[in-house]
Amino acid sequence: MPKRKEQHMSDDESEGSSDESIVQLDFDFFSPQPIDFQAFHRLLVQLFQSDAEPLHLRDLADLVISQGHVGSTVKLDGEESDPLAMLSVVNMRVHAENPAVRAIGEYVLSKTSADAAFHKTLHGLLSGETGHDVGLILSERLINMPVQIIPPMWKMLGQEIQGAADEGQPFQFSHFLVVSRTYRAPADGDDPMNGELAPPSKRSKMSKKRSAGGVAGASLTYPYHEEDTLISQISSQTLDYPFTNALPREDGGFGLDMGGRVMLFEAARFQEVVAALEKEFPPPTAGVS
Repeated sequence: MPKRKEQHMSDDESEGSSDESIVQLDFDFFSPQPIDFQAFHRLLVQLFQSDAEPLHLRDLADLVISQGHVGSTVKLDGEESDPLAMLSVVNMRVHAENPAVRAIGEYVLSKTSADAAFHKTLHGLLSGETGHDVGLILSERLINMPVQIIPPMWKMLGQEIQGAADEGQPFQFSHFLVVSRTYRAPADGDDPMNGELAPPSKRSKMSKKRSAGGVAGASLTYPYHEEDTLISQISSQTLDYPFTNALPREDGGFGLDMGGRVMLFEAARFQEVVAALEKEFPPPTAGVS
């Protein structure tokens, strides 16, 4: 049985036309389960992009599924269908010997070396010397999935973390670490994400950002997922970084320069994140025609 069901609407509009076609979708939220393994692995590879290979992401998919009472998937065609989105959390101290958790910890530390304060804080948290438990939040979804699915997923995750902790399970965190994605686009050209890959609301927001802060010939960094802007604002430390194994593009070549973003916030602010997401990305109004 699904955890809950939500209806979301997506619209497609042509440039220069006011015509819209409305598609209503019923999304079901399920707990992770073994049938999700291949889809989870694909989503995790999508999350880490060209840096995915050495991170043992099959082990990470197994780990997420093994603690299936914590975390959510989003599906359209019932429990046996492939997940379109995932959200879960892993205790980086408890699972420190898991090949994937160890590799990701080393990976994030190497990336934060560009920010001495962030690196020192994270090194202390992950070394175990401070006695803190860091929850690695893993969130990814297929392209064009509506951001409105994110607030209920975060809300359910908070409830599941609290329920597991109340039962004495190792889900009592001091901090949360979120790894996500970014992309860079030239400020003086058309943003490739302003086409079919982004919904109209996102297109307008990014256009405003570019006009406000763009410098001719410069590159601007954008979060790949809209919610990351809010999470970054609440986080105590945030860092954008280039992928280690990114393939170089030819000068003037079309495409996006993909990168990563790592965000750290105290566990006490988790509900603040949920509230901000619910306020910014409410569910669509029922009865829209």
